[in-house]
Amino acid sequence: MTNNPAPELAPAIASAILAGEQLPTFDATMTLDEAYGVQHDVLGLCAPEGLAGIKAGMTTSGSQSFFGIDKFLLGGICPEAVQASGWEVPFRAGRLIECEVALRVDGGGRPIACAPALELVSLDFARETDMNATNLLAANLGAEFIVLGEFQLWKREFDRLAISLSLNGTRVNLGDVQEALGGPSLSAGLISSEARARRFNLLPDPILMTGACGQVVPAEKGQYQADFGALGVVNLSIS
Repeated sequence: MTNNPAPELAPAIASAILAGEQLPTFDATMTLDEAYGVQHDVLGLCAPEGLAGIKAGMTTSGSQSFFGIDKFLLGGICPEAVQASGWEVPFRAGRLIECEVALRVDGGGRPIACAPALELVSLDFARETDMNATNLLAANLGAEFIVLGEFQLWKREFDRLAISLSLNGTRVNLGDVQEALGGPSLSAGLISSEARARRFNLLPDPILMTGACGQVVPAEKGQYQADFGALGVVNLSIS
């Protein structure tokens, strides 16, 4: 494990995540490897029993270019973060919502099941200047909740899905599953390989989240439905 450049940072981040509060200030300069070290310490405090899964972030060339990196990043999914379709959550200012594909994979990183999913992300930094790739990584990429539809056995057609997200019946996002690391079957192998290299502490049968498809939109109050075509729908209520 890479040395932690700010040993007091991980407990402060974990405390903020568990309480749903603003993140602490980030004063240390970190490499990506060092930021992964902080993130692992954070996840060890937030989910000591192990993670329900892995989420990919910065999965498009545009998002990577914006943050000055050339690779996708990974975060952990805590067991308490996983919710079923139809879940209701209170509004939180600044929260974002993403349409994503959830996967279960075999030992070789090949998809065996797939589900429609929404991710809620909170990037509540104390200072705008703290918003950079390494700080995002240390703060577990802002992962807050994932909302899952029904898993289906994997079919090749799931690599060619279009997605539509509506809020109170009005469309707010269109996406294509191939926008996230080239599609589910390709992203499954990429995420699995990187997760093994980063030695995440995973519970059995983990979920892999492939990254945002389409735009990331503000999570306003109302009724959301994401339609993934043949894969089904996932619903979320924000009150």
